[in-house]
Amino acid sequence: MHELLREFTETRAKLIRRMQDEGPTPESIRALAELQTAIMAVQSELQQRFGGQ
Repeated sequence: MHELLREFTETRAKLIRRMQDEGPTPESIRALAELQTAIMAVQSELQQRFGGQ
């Protein structure tokens, strides 16, 4: 699960850099929103699993 979070976070950073270089497109904005939603879901799952320890 931590590896998945790392991969999503790295992909988000790459996408943001590309958007800064090339400008945002509807597709890149949508992809960024989907990545952010996925990151929040993984973070929530990790919090539920390990937050109380």
